Amino acid sequence: PGSSFPTFEEWRWRKDSLRGELSFARLLQQETGMLELLQDAGSELCDVLDRAASSGETVRINDAMSQATASAVLFLLFGRRVAFDSAVLERSTEDIMRVLEGWLDPLQSAESRE
Repeated sequence: PGSSFPTFEEWRWRKDSLRGELSFARLLQQETGMLELLQDAGSELCDVLDRAASSGETVRINDAMSQATASAVLFLLFGRRVAFDSAVLERSTEDIMRVLEGWLDPLQSAESRE
């Protein structure tokens, strides 16, 4: 009572309902397009590193990996490739995490506002 967190039964239902759709065997079937997306993301990472090696520039591997990871997650969510700016997505994610932390620990959130 009073909690917005799902019960054990709700978690089990969610897990069971998603298990088939999110299994590796299902995701890597050719018609899903996920394997092609992962191959493209890997090629893009290699290209970023090749360009950096050729030019001598420093690359933040976190940026390159964030782009690849977010591409895969957004593909899972929307079932298609989504164009986005990974730097904007990273800033937005940081904002969301601050809000979630405030919800999960309201006392800490109130203290930090003082």
